[in-house]
Amino acid sequence: MGKSLRGLFVIILLLVSFQMNAFAETEVKLRLGNDLLLEKHAHLIDGKNLGLITNQTGVNSEGKRTIDLLYEYPNAKLTALYSPEHGIDGIAKAGEYVESYMEPRLQIPVFSLYGKTRMPTPEMLEGIDVLLFDIQDIGARSYTYISTLNYCMIAAQKQGIPIVVLDRPNPLGGEIVDGPMLEEPYKSFVGVDLLPMAHGMTIGEVAQFFNRNIGAQLTVVPMEGYTRNLLFKDTGLPWVPTSPNIPDLSSVMGYMATGLGEGTGIVQRDKFKWIGGKGIDSQKYAQLLSQAALPGVRFIPEMQGELGGVRLDITDPYTFNPAKTGIYALAYAQQLNRFEVPVSGKTVVMFDKIMGTNKIGQYLKQGLSPEQIELNYAEDLKRFKEEREKYLIYEASPELEPVKKVVLEGGIVHNNKSFIPLRMVLTELGYTVSYEPADRKIYAEKPGKRIVLDTTVSPMPVWVNDVLMPPTIDPFTRNGVSYLPANFITWIEKSTQQTIAHTVVITKEGLEIQVKLPVPKPSPQPKPVPKQALPVAGKVAYLTLDDGPSTLTSQVLDILKEHQVKATFFVIGKNIKGNEQVLKRAVAEGHVIAGHTFSHDYNKIYRNVEAFFKDLEAGNKEIQRATGVKPTVFRFPGGSNNGVSKPAQDPKLYGKDQWIMHDLVKESVKRGYTYYDWNVSVGDASPTGYTAESALQRVVDGAKGKKEIVVLAHDTAAKANTVKALPGIIQHLKQEGFTFKTMDSTVSGFAFLK
Repeated sequence: MGKSLRGLFVIILLLVSFQMNAFAETEVKLRLGNDLLLEKHAHLIDGKNLGLITNQTGVNSEGKRTIDLLYEYPNAKLTALYSPEHGIDGIAKAGEYVESYMEPRLQIPVFSLYGKTRMPTPEMLEGIDVLLFDIQDIGARSYTYISTLNYCMIAAQKQGIPIVVLDRPNPLGGEIVDGPMLEEPYKSFVGVDLLPMAHGMTIGEVAQFFNRNIGAQLTVVPMEGYTRNLLFKDTGLPWVPTSPNIPDLSSVMGYMATGLGEGTGIVQRDKFKWIGGKGIDSQKYAQLLSQAALPGVRFIPEMQGELGGVRLDITDPYTFNPAKTGIYALAYAQQLNRFEVPVSGKTVVMFDKIMGTNKIGQYLKQGLSPEQIELNYAEDLKRFKEEREKYLIYEASPELEPVKKVVLEGGIVHNNKSFIPLRMVLTELGYTVSYEPADRKIYAEKPGKRIVLDTTVSPMPVWVNDVLMPPTIDPFTRNGVSYLPANFITWIEKSTQQTIAHTVVITKEGLEIQVKLPVPKPSPQPKPVPKQALPVAGKVAYLTLDDGPSTLTSQVLDILKEHQVKATFFVIGKNIKGNEQVLKRAVAEGHVIAGHTFSHDYNKIYRNVEAFFKDLEAGNKEIQRATGVKPTVFRFPGGSNNGVSKPAQDPKLYGKDQWIMHDLVKESVKRGYTYYDWNVSVGDASPTGYTAESALQRVVDGAKGKKEIVVLAHDTAAKANTVKALPGIIQHLKQEGFTFKTMDSTVSGFAFLK
């Protein structure tokens, strides 16, 4: 035996010894496929020559290697091993060539599937009666272990060899399915099938999905005690590092959140726990990401040498969404440093391979917000979720118990945000809440969760399980009652929160808490001002809000109602489902609902005239379904003089000096539509970010010297600063003598193109 092989053998023995000790100290809550193979499914291998695709993660719930279990099993013969990327021991670096060799102790070959070939050759499978697969995946499409599974299934099918997958948990759970979908031209070894970035399936379920096109003799040995809502940390199993850069579950969580910037200069550090790049202002980056209110994570500004970026602090792994966070992190980085987006040509660049499409790169170059990017792949993601159902093995979370409804008084509105009484709400959520006079701190505790608030400081700092929360939470005490912002509950509990008609509604499994907010008193009517005999009825402001409806739209409606102002909402059709009541309320309160296309996908709608109006009509039908009224007024996504339509228009129809927008404007007139642009913007679509103060100042400056203005704002979920600025904007315009009106086809002007 050579020195290198002896050294490798010692390393493997040390790893196995460490794993066995770790497993011995752990209370295991489920049984893996390899636990059940010999106990309940031995007939699959009895009397057979076995080939095992595995690595260092292939251990059972007691920490024993599947290699040893099969080698010691008397009724079958382990004949060959097959190793994926990183080798049989998991210590080779990412992308490193791995050699085949003879296993020194067992004297059987270890065929590398990350060396001369990535698919088992007929020679490698010679004499094998059954192939088995036992490798721990991490739930990401681009992690190559599922690619190895796919290639092995194809090889097994070609050779007529049955393949058995010993199932294991998806460490991210089986409920988060998110990120852009892979498209056929972008298949590669970091994306072998039409999956989203986070697929939400176990390795056995992935195998069943793959097999729809492969037709292998596939058997999945399922786990016992596994449900879709379980994260790996709930299983009671110690984590075995899957590769050198995935040593722990924090790295698993951060893999998609920080590792998507291949070739852009936006990089991960500290094993997927930090993201950033050159030219990134760490403070601004943290602020943008924090304002997005991404669940289960906070962003800590941190420099890494000359690179600016943020460290991810995952505060709630149950609500944290790695794929969503990764898209937001890239989009905001693009806003800050305008990194060069890699573009595929004759060969597909790695960035597009990781994304599974070239569209994300296009969206980033266009400067789309992360919300717009999400909307653009939402329909494809929805279709996948429906298709995926056919291949799932395990049940969803247990059926919810009958929902208990609790109605509480005492909510308040502070700085245009909804706040809820801390003690009452946390008590309903199962916390024991107490105040300690000695240190003047509030403690809220229940099994697995401890919240501490320091009342000696204003605003009060908040710790959750000893982790300091961002200062934007802003809790406070008034008249002896402590208040938390309503959305904070979604940080600490797997729940949803929305405000409906002056009521904060918090929903989690089996419980709905309604917290009543004060109903604003109508503002006193201003003294009548003598009407001026002007050609246009005085100074008029048309307040418009684009891209909703969202969770913020109800708050916008509350503000408009308080200030007795009407507005025009240019809504995206695909956002309407689930928000029908919001639109019905808007119409009932005198606002106008207008079209803004169904998809808001620039590449789709600006391809040609027919595509645009097909999409616009689809959105208008959704509006009609929700409100009973079909709009005749619309706004072009990006405005009529946008810079995004030329790259999207069909080059077969339009030359370099031609522009689709002129044809769209003409066609809109033929079809009886009126479109509107704007002449004042709050700046909430700025790629460099904005504040409530800057939004107000933009309106103050933009309205100067004008008698008629159309104000552009957005009511998507990430535009909290717009909601915060809205009362000040309304008050200023009223003070300047503007009256507010809605837009219909009788309003003239405000079109950039004729």
